[in-house]
Amino acid sequence: MEIPAPIVIFWIFIFCKIGIGHYSFFYTKKLLNHFNLNLFFCH
Repeated sequence: MEIPAPIVIFWIFIFCKIGIGHYSFFYTKKLLNHFNLNLFFCH
C-alpha cells in the first residue's frame, strides 16, 4: 500500500511541532528512504 506524499509531509510537520529533535530528523530520513524505495519498486 502506497503512502501519499501529503501524509508523509503532514507527519514530518507533526514531528517537528512535537519537538522530538534530531531523532525525528534521522527517523524522517529513514522514512523518506523507505518511501523512495517504494516509489522506485512501484514504477
